[in-house]
Amino acid sequence: MKVLSIIDSFKGTLTSVELGKIATDIFAQKGLDATWLPISDGGDGFLDAIEKVVSTERIALKVSDPLGREIDTYYLLDEEKKTAYIEMAKCSGINLLTKEELNPFLTSTYGFGQAILHAIDSGIKSITVGIGGSATNDGGSGLLEALGCRFFDRNKKELFNMCGGKLDLVQTIDATVLFETIKEVRFTVLSDVTNPLLKEKGASFVYAKQKGAKEEELPILDAKMANYARVLESYLKKDFSGLPGAGAAGGVGFAFHSL
Repeated sequence: MKVLSIIDSFKGTLTSVELGKIATDIFAQKGLDATWLPISDGGDGFLDAIEKVVSTERIALKVSDPLGREIDTYYLLDEEKKTAYIEMAKCSGINLLTKEELNPFLTSTYGFGQAILHAIDSGIKSITVGIGGSATNDGGSGLLEALGCRFFDRNKKELFNMCGGKLDLVQTIDATVLFETIKEVRFTVLSDVTNPLLKEKGASFVYAKQKGAKEEELPILDAKMANYARVLESYLKKDFSGLPGAGAAGGVGFAFHSL
């Protein structure tokens, strides 16, 4: 008998690769012809799955982790197809923080944006991202900031280091540089989440508790997100916070809907 093990990662414990190898060893001990393949829902292990089936090279770089500390990470480059594969969890992932550090008011997707910008600055026009496993609830504002979007408060003072706790401060934005930066780039976004951005089925109410939020903080986070969504949708003159997947990865799906 031949056995193929395809097991997704267990968040915060074992990766798809580790689980596949364990299962294969167990089956092999029973005398079975066993092998494994990694799989990913867009979160942890996305690059492992891609690397197993696509000929790529690792591109090393430094980015900010969810709390702004410099870390080493990488993305994959398919030189033949000029396509970059970037895993959000390797830049802004919950696995990068201790349980005590988790705080959706403070965490940011800025590092994820830095990785995307690195690929764009390297001349890549096709970028596939796996979103999931994030420690963030910033609506992708940090990502957009890294790509050139500017945020301003009611006094027209620019906001920096965007995070979930600052979303209610945003009153206007300037995305001129952002859209100039990405104008020739095609994004493919991989996620298994279909939630909208806001309210009971949205990013804050459904996912923020696993990112460190208390039950009583969920309405606060959602209200902050709603303000941010209102400003961004007003600027772009279109509504997309209710689209499927907008609530993925703490609202990063919403940010990609805007691009």
